[in-house]
Amino acid sequence: MAEPEASWETIGDLPGPWATALAAFAGRVAEHPWGGRPPARLVVADDLVDALERWMAPSEFASWEAGHRSGRIARTGAKHFIAADGKSTVAVPQAERAVFLHLAGHEFVEAALDDAHDQQGHAVDDRPTDEGISPRGLWHLIWTEYVVERVRHEAARGLGWPCSTLDRGWITGQLQDFARELPALIRWAVAHDAVPQRAWQHWAELALTWPACLGRAADGCPAAHGELKRFNAHPLAQETIGAWETVKATLSEIWDAPDRPAVEHDDRFERGGWYVLYEAFADLWNTRYAAAQG
Repeated sequence: MAEPEASWETIGDLPGPWATALAAFAGRVAEHPWGGRPPARLVVADDLVDALERWMAPSEFASWEAGHRSGRIARTGAKHFIAADGKSTVAVPQAERAVFLHLAGHEFVEAALDDAHDQQGHAVDDRPTDEGISPRGLWHLIWTEYVVERVRHEAARGLGWPCSTLDRGWITGQLQDFARELPALIRWAVAHDAVPQRAWQHWAELALTWPACLGRAADGCPAAHGELKRFNAHPLAQETIGAWETVKATLSEIWDAPDRPAVEHDDRFERGGWYVLYEAFADLWNTRYAAAQG
């Protein structure tokens, strides 16, 4: 049987066996109910930021850089975007094989899903800015992170790819960081009569990374399953467990309906996902804020 060949342009150094593995992965994604076409270009980057600056439209790169400089959310590991020349492009940094294929696989699935949504005429402005992104853009990102990672893990598992260090997810560490900073954030809020941006950042990061871990666990990833157990045992997770369980059920409903328009999934996640997490954060925050006020 002939080895699969890549249908995209590759910029940078990519070992032949890795290219073959990625082509086989793209074939699996193309046949998946949630899948679609691969990107037109893969950039293997020595420096991801330099690659994004080179290939992105200047205005989009400026927006992306401003959002990350402001600390809106954690740094980007790899990225899919429409380049300045209009081509669907994935940029992935140099890394060891398992991590590289994990990152590239995630972005390839994202490119396929974005292409499918574009064909529906669905567009969401999810570009990072100093102020963040639109709420609709955020909740679209959240549910698609679940779908993308579940598809990626399923395709990778089918090809026998080894798990990478990224499969665990470290969401418990994120929650621990939030718990550690929470008393100081509450003190600042009482002194300034405002919710600090850092508190929202913690919660938004969890809202994005938790569904990705859940997607891997739903496909049977032992590392992700173990991380979810550790997360659920944390006191802050226990305090908000009802919200996380509701979101889990909503994401499962979305997964079971790949043929429905993306706009319907956005609306479903707005009601059964984002605002559930928003209200959980508000209750957690207000309880501590009231106690700190005396």
